[in-house]
Amino acid sequence: MQRVYIANHSRAILDLLYRSLHRWGRVLNLTGATTDWLDTREQGERLLEQATMLEFSFHPAAQDELRRWIADEARALRAVYGWAELAVRCVSG
Repeated sequence: MQRVYIANHSRAILDLLYRSLHRWGRVLNLTGATTDWLDTREQGERLLEQATMLEFSFHPAAQDELRRWIADEARALRAVYGWAELAVRCVSG
């Protein structure tokens, strides 16, 4: 019997983000993930909050890449849902 793994969109994005940063040190194929794959602003904000918790799992260059991705995704959320202040706080290095 073959194993099957199931994840919601948020978990899948975080898994891909983690793998991409660990394997290549940069984020691949996840531009616009918070607005393309998630249904609400709140889901996007929650995903970015969870992504900030990954920062210390990576070497400094990958941490910078993660912070850049989070900032870009936060801008995308603002562009789609308006300019109200996002609840996400990026971890500073």
